[in-house]
Amino acid sequence: MNKMDLENLETTLIVTFSGDIDHFSVVSYKEKLVTYIERYRFNYVIMDFSAVSFIDSAGIGFILGRYNQLKDYGGKLIVCGVNGYCNRIFNIAGMWKIIERCQDLSTAKMKVGV
Repeated sequence: MNKMDLENLETTLIVTFSGDIDHFSVVSYKEKLVTYIERYRFNYVIMDFSAVSFIDSAGIGFILGRYNQLKDYGGKLIVCGVNGYCNRIFNIAGMWKIIERCQDLSTAKMKVGV
C-alpha cells in the first residue's frame, strides 16, 4: 500500500513514504505536500524513503518539484533511507548532485537539530 505521512516539527517537516512513488501515488501526494509546504515554509523537509520499494520518473519529478519549491524561499530538502534500487534511479537522474542525503532518519534529524 502506498502511503505518505507528514510530521510537523515547526521548522522541519518529516515526510515518510511507504510503498511505491509512481504516477498514481504522486497524483494524491502532490497537492497535499505543495500546500503544506506553502503554508508553513519549513526550513527543512526530510523525506524518508526507508519503506519505499520503487520510484519512477513521475516520482523523481515530484521530488525535484519539492526541491525547487523549497529552494525558492531558502528551504532545504534532505532525503534519507534510500535503498539500492532507488539510489540507482536517483543517481542516474543526477539528483545527488543537488539534493542532500543522509543514511537514515535519525542522522537527518541530528543534522537539522530536531
